[in-house]
Parts: sequence; structure tokens; C-alpha cells
Amino acid sequence: MIKQIYLALSLLLLIISGCAASNPTSQPTVGLVFPQVRPNSIGQVPQAIASGELIIRGNCLRLEPANNQASYLIIWNEQFRLEKTMISDLQTAQQVVVGSEVRLGGGEVQPEFFTHLVAPLNNACSGPYWFASEIIPN
Repeated sequence: MIKQIYLALSLLLLIISGCAASNPTSQPTVGLVFPQVRPNSIGQVPQAIASGELIIRGNCLRLEPANNQASYLIIWNEQFRLEKTMISDLQTAQQVVVGSEVRLGGGEVQPEFFTHLVAPLNNACSGPYWFASEIIPN
């Protein structure tokens, strides 16, 4: 009897873990800070370009320039979505993976810009700050 219960529980665990492994979710990376602006909350968008590698430092998604300047915490425009380690621009269908080189349109912003954010910014994620308005194809 105990052997049958053990076998049934083992089979149930196999089924549950198999479903979880074969059904990837599109949930954001747990704990990763992905600050975004509220829809239609900003007027004029900065028109600069920054390039570098998308990195995770702590739980903060940052842009690290190749020239060893300070990395930027990225504040994303409303049309961006994070799914695991992929960032997608829903307007242009451009995508970029964390760990890859990227060029981002937008500009450096100051803490006053935080009034446009959907949620308060995690204090662990310090500046400087880059507002990303678009992913520019390489």
C-alpha cells in the first residue's frame, strides 16, 4: 500500500514538473527591476543614442557602454515588454536579449523624470538613468 502511494505521488510529481518544463511562461524575470513610464505621460522624447551591453547588476537592468563609462539604469518607454530575458518593442517588433549589445534611442534623464513612472523606483537601482524610447537595429 505504501509503495503504491509512493508510486502515485512520484507519477504526479513527474506530470507536474513535465508540464512546467514544457510550458514556458512569458512572465518577467523574478525580481528584475524594469521601470517604465506611464502611457502618454511624457511629451517630447529625448533624441540621443546610447550603445553598450544589457547587463543585470544586482536586480537592476542596466546599459553598460563599451568605453567603461558608468552604466545606466534603463527606464523603458510604455511599449516595451520584458519576457524572461527578452525585451520586445511592441510598436516596431525589435527585440534584444539581456547580455547582448544594443543601441537605444532616448536620452539621459534626471531623478525628476521619476514622476512619469508607473511604479516607484527601487532604491537599490541607482543612476545615472537612460530613458529608452526605442531599440535601434544594429
